Amino acid sequence: MGPGYTFEVSRVLDELGIEAVWALAWHYDKKYENGDVPPSMEYLLEHDIDFEASVADQQNYEVMNILNKYHPDLYLSRHPGSTVWAIKNGTPAVYVADEYMIFGYKHTLEFAQSILDSIHNRSFEKILQNM
Repeated sequence: MGPGYTFEVSRVLDELGIEAVWALAWHYDKKYENGDVPPSMEYLLEHDIDFEASVADQQNYEVMNILNKYHPDLYLSRHPGSTVWAIKNGTPAVYVADEYMIFGYKHTLEFAQSILDSIHNRSFEKILQNM
């Protein structure tokens, strides 16, 4: 995900009571050209939400190393190709298609429901993991 979207999804996860353990972003701007901290990062800093992050290392082997180290309950990605690696590892994955998926009350609830669906029905991941 891009940095704004990565940290915005992390914020929404926090609001849903879900802890992010790692975030991967394509790039990261600590401050905008005008010196302001990006709003998504500002929220994380103000609420002392801390997790590991890496920038521009979304090679498949890096993703697999992170999945094997943390064994997360869920993997979220804006790129469907990377969800395949999580699923093959037995980790449920949610493809976070666009920013409207978490925009507003209705979509945030739908996003939360898709997370619940992915965690509760793991038969797909179990089948692929054993292949």
